[in-house]
Amino acid sequence: MSASDTQCTFGQLADGMRGTALPSASDIRSISGSLASGVAVLTILADGAPRGMTVSAFAPVSFDPPLIMVAVNRSGRTHDAVQACAGFGLSVLSAEQRTVARRFASRRRPAGPAQFAHIPYRTSPTTGCPLLIDTVAQFDCLTTKLVPAGDHVLLIGDAINAEGRPDLTPLLHINATYRRSVI
Repeated sequence: MSASDTQCTFGQLADGMRGTALPSASDIRSISGSLASGVAVLTILADGAPRGMTVSAFAPVSFDPPLIMVAVNRSGRTHDAVQACAGFGLSVLSAEQRTVARRFASRRRPAGPAQFAHIPYRTSPTTGCPLLIDTVAQFDCLTTKLVPAGDHVLLIGDAINAEGRPDLTPLLHINATYRRSVI
């Protein structure tokens, strides 16, 4: 069998895969949950008020130009506001910021500026988005694209500013818990 016999067209299953059961959403969620990921707080301005949410699916997707991607759940309460945001902040949390992660992950958190009460942050002079203090990294981004991706939307932005603190230990999310990175 040659390599061309096994190639498939984008978006289609190879002939040998037809009739094979695909993994369920719960299978993918369970398997993905066992993989360690960083934890960050995505911040935006919505109707002039700051909003934030905890995310664990984010990545630099290009270094030149510098592009940052964040996956936002369509059923999340911040999703609709993300659709209209001109820019966003992404603050990658340190191991000491578990309570911050929990606060911005809670569906019971207050709305608007109240969700930032007692959380130190600075305001980006460019986007106006909050950037949390004492984080492993901060990215200040201008939104360039929103890409529908199943039950999420991928928010992609040009990083117009980036700062890092390699002296801090990152917070990880694995098996539905927050953990300290061990290096």
